[in-house]
Amino acid sequence: FRGCPHKCTFCSCQEYYGYKVRKRSMGHLINEFKRDIEEFGVRNFFMWAETFTIDRKYVQEICHAIIDSGLDIAWTCNSRVDTADLELLQLMRKAGCWMMSFGIEAGNQKVLEQTLKRTRGEGNFEKVGSMVCPVGCPFGTEGAPALIFLTAFLTDLAAVTGTSTTNLSI
Repeated sequence: FRGCPHKCTFCSCQEYYGYKVRKRSMGHLINEFKRDIEEFGVRNFFMWAETFTIDRKYVQEICHAIIDSGLDIAWTCNSRVDTADLELLQLMRKAGCWMMSFGIEAGNQKVLEQTLKRTRGEGNFEKVGSMVCPVGCPFGTEGAPALIFLTAFLTDLAAVTGTSTTNLSI
């Protein structure tokens, strides 16, 4: 993907790529993976996109194409919390995704409104935890205890560091 329709004031991606989201053809993408594997031995990829999950159907097509072609790759990507869900993460994991960086930016709604993020601050850490733990919690356990721990950990981390991005392995 290139471009992003969102107008977050802190982001410069529109200066580089514009607001229109552009996508590559599935055949071209799969052929590039194959070429990188065959010619360079590359099996780990970063899906460079401001918000990889911005077009759910396209992400599902990519995942199915990776799975159907038998590509043995690992990859990472960026996402907004409001463009991902558990079902999509499960498919992405099956296709080789092992880490996503979620741009939460702030837990404070006033800050999100001032930066035109257009998401709700409340519950973002809980949503990330509820999506990630069933797919593969980074703390090695699953279920409600892991989710409670992960949510508390992320909330504390954000408060202490003022972090705006959360990276989690799935």
